[in-house]
Amino acid sequence: MLAISLLAAAMGGCATLRPDDHRVAQMHTVEPAVAFVERFELTARISLRVADRVDIMKISWARLPPNETLQIFTPFGAQIAQVTADQNGAAVSRAGDGNVSASAANIADLMGAVIGVRLDTAALARWVQGFDLQNTLDLVAFAEAGVKQTWNVRVENFRMIDDARVANRVDAISGDTVIRIVIDEFRAR
Repeated sequence: MLAISLLAAAMGGCATLRPDDHRVAQMHTVEPAVAFVERFELTARISLRVADRVDIMKISWARLPPNETLQIFTPFGAQIAQVTADQNGAAVSRAGDGNVSASAANIADLMGAVIGVRLDTAALARWVQGFDLQNTLDLVAFAEAGVKQTWNVRVENFRMIDDARVANRVDAISGDTVIRIVIDEFRAR
């Protein structure tokens, strides 16, 4: 008898009540489809924490595949480095002197040398626009080869700019590494 009572109570909990039509329309409202913008320019402020070290910088990023340029500045606007990449590889010049101080097969390797974290800019471009946030992304981090990290990415306050969905802030966390990016300007190209 007790089993029948519990079964009846459980079945009663599964019964569905039809909400009024207004609530149904709200529940099924879907955000319009937004396409990934491959070619863009943005400026942003970055806070990078690795263990107990914290670095703050500004970037100006032009992503115009196959070319890509990242200019990295101090918080006060003095240029630290410029990282450029094309289909032939990537190069970094420090302090805006134009002399190439290092080169690599891709921009991510040079980001490890410049900011201390090997950052895949293709993944970052998708995170800024709210793509691939549910997937765990395994990226090689730091300058040490073979160290894998899974990034937990969170974005805040999407806005529409030039037909692109752009986050106001992106937080990427992996172990004791935290990257916080605040996007100041975005222009689709």
